[in-house]
Amino acid sequence: MDKLCYFAASVFWRSAVKTWRVTPTATTSIDLGPYEDQLRNFLLAMAPFPDKMALAIRISNLARLIDTAAVPVLESKAGFHEYGFHIPGIEFRLFVGSKIPAEYSELCAMKSDHRPLWMLKRADIESIKQLVDIYGRGKTLQ
Repeated sequence: MDKLCYFAASVFWRSAVKTWRVTPTATTSIDLGPYEDQLRNFLLAMAPFPDKMALAIRISNLARLIDTAAVPVLESKAGFHEYGFHIPGIEFRLFVGSKIPAEYSELCAMKSDHRPLWMLKRADIESIKQLVDIYGRGKTLQ
């Protein structure tokens, strides 16, 4: 579980420090703001996982996985930031900010005593719909 969480955290951090070209006309990166260095220090084993972050991991239970992956993008801003990316069969969500609801710590694969993985029947299908919605427009992502 530690390696899976480290992998996810490193992908989110890399997306914050570099702009990625996802199509000939679209680029993407995310902005972790003041939390970027905190996540970097976690990755370097210099600090614990940041207090103002929660990492959720969703696992697909489809019999046949959809062979697609996506770079991190901003999903929503509801008083805090929610970023997401996926690889075949696994979706990662990173919640960032001082206004993350307290119960999100219980959902966090890093901070919760239970270290949960969430299984959702249609996780891959929802990810594909998001990809079509985002990348199908050929716009620059923020």
